[in-house]
Amino acid sequence: MKWWNILKIARENKGLSLRQVEEKTNISNGYISQLENGLVKEPSFFKMLRLLSLYNVSVRDVGSELIVAEIRKLLEGEKGTCCPTCGRNR
Repeated sequence: MKWWNILKIARENKGLSLRQVEEKTNISNGYISQLENGLVKEPSFFKMLRLLSLYNVSVRDVGSELIVAEIRKLLEGEKGTCCPTCGRNR
């Protein structure tokens, strides 16, 4: 099962709409929809962590490709935020 399928199933199992998840995570419902449909090739690791935390899903459950993509971004020096709570640039 692909990680995006796990996200959608986890959200539905929690009984949450896309808009409810947006309100709880401050992640746009459009982006969440794109994630759930496999349209985001390299998702934001920190946004994924916020979603997984809300859904009570382990990073291990969605696969290592998300971790590998984030490490690749760090090694390439891509600018991002240091954490989901503070939002400061690295």
